[in-house]
Amino acid sequence: MIRIFSFRKIIITTLFLILSIILYNYPSDLEKHISYQDIAKRNIYLIDMNDYVVMTKDSYNSILDLITLLKDNNDGERFKGLIPSNTKVLSYEINNGILNIDFSNDIMDIESDKSILMLESIIYSCTSLENIDKIAIFVEGNHLDYVPNTNIKLDYYLDRNFGINTIYNIDSINNTSSVTVYYSKDDYFIPITLVSNDSSDKMSIIINSLSSNKVFDSNLSNQISNNVKLLNYDYDEEVIDLNFDDCLFDYVLDGTLKEEVKYTLFYSIYDTFGVKNVTFRINNEYIDNFGLANS
Repeated sequence: MIRIFSFRKIIITTLFLILSIILYNYPSDLEKHISYQDIAKRNIYLIDMNDYVVMTKDSYNSILDLITLLKDNNDGERFKGLIPSNTKVLSYEINNGILNIDFSNDIMDIESDKSILMLESIIYSCTSLENIDKIAIFVEGNHLDYVPNTNIKLDYYLDRNFGINTIYNIDSINNTSSVTVYYSKDDYFIPITLVSNDSSDKMSIIINSLSSNKVFDSNLSNQISNNVKLLNYDYDEEVIDLNFDDCLFDYVLDGTLKEEVKYTLFYSIYDTFGVKNVTFRINNEYIDNFGLANS
């Protein structure tokens, strides 16, 4: 009887110890899982070594995380932010697609020739988030009326009409139009806003820019052959349907459009037309589709 009791006592004690170990380790394992789980990478606009504002990807979960990545931390990475490192976000709120964000006065501590690039980086990064269409910037509670350390007047609300890496090719300030074209380079993209007196259809300007052999900067290259022709296109507020000729088949691999072509076309169209989905066809035959939710 004593032996049976002792044996049961040993079993109970052993089970208790095992249960204690499980309970002790489980919270730390759970915490570790939560702390180190992969965060989806999102688009962010930073500065490359050639002083272009470029689109790349990084992981962030909130506006505060995003602004931290946009700071000039001089960490020797390929890309850098331009917001002065001491800058603090005093407050922010998002209402009806508008981000109101209030910075400390440190944001003004930037060279005048970098300040437009800084604003482009902030505007394009913040409006990459699905629930933000435009932003209003404040400094210590006061609206930012001018590009920092310049006399360039700012609109109250800023959106992608602000332009990015803007190049002007105009003979007159009247009757200008602008399109933003994305060029792929290695594993990132360089967006260029082209302002001109060109009265051509904006879609034609995008296709011609991406297929031109005469690229205005040696850091950029044409994305598709100038043999590729856009036959026609249809669009509404949600979708643009592009119909190309047979030459686009050169960029189709395993039944889908090559990523660099798909991305450059989509982002150029999204920035210029605001449409969030693009369908690609060749001679009216469906080839591929790409949308903001996939990017």
